[in-house]
Amino acid sequence: MSNDNKIEFHSLITQLYRRASRAVVSQLNFRNELINRLYEAVSRIRLGADSAIDVAMMVRVIHHVEKVPAFLGEMGRVLAGGGTYVLEFASKRHLKSILRYALRGQSWNPFDQEPVEFVAMNFDFHPDWMRDCLREAMFHVKHIRTVSHFRLPLLKKAVPANLLATADGLCQPTGAWWQLTPSVFVQCTSGKEASATPTAQLFRCPSCHSSDLAESAKALVCHGCSTHWPIEDGIYTFKVGS
Repeated sequence: MSNDNKIEFHSLITQLYRRASRAVVSQLNFRNELINRLYEAVSRIRLGADSAIDVAMMVRVIHHVEKVPAFLGEMGRVLAGGGTYVLEFASKRHLKSILRYALRGQSWNPFDQEPVEFVAMNFDFHPDWMRDCLREAMFHVKHIRTVSHFRLPLLKKAVPANLLATADGLCQPTGAWWQLTPSVFVQCTSGKEASATPTAQLFRCPSCHSSDLAESAKALVCHGCSTHWPIEDGIYTFKVGS
């Protein structure tokens, strides 16, 4: 990986953290709806054709995925050989959870590698466990960045967000040596052999998994099961019954 790519990855993570630090979320009761939409979205990755994409990025999503190894296997399938995958995940082994566990303020052990579901459909993962899952899905972890080093209400009130974001950016490279923050970014490459003839088909049929799809102005037609998947205003719809 070139130095330019390392700088771009570090810059990307810093920009994401800055935007998150400035975001203000209104107090609306949309949590359950959001989780349901995320769960549906990640399950739909099965519609991607083999080796169909070169780059994938996933932030603030995988902590709502129950079957992570299966999901990463699907991500590995749709990503082309040598492709890049950037993943953010919620870590269970961070300083606050370690302190709470030491003071008996929480029942689960932050050093245990199994994921913990602290509330319904919200999971925290051990960094070593996540790396093992990525390795099994044929991903090579190239870079690790830790973020949210200063996720404390008192600090957020006392210190301007831009200063916290700058300080966090300076601390992020330490993720290469240890991961003790609640949020971790990994940059991976697919370990699959690169295809000499990249696929021209982006999707596969969600019903029968055939990649033999014909596109017209109004629909994608599966030659495997004859299902018509509508195209409306340039948007592909893959909902059963649509």
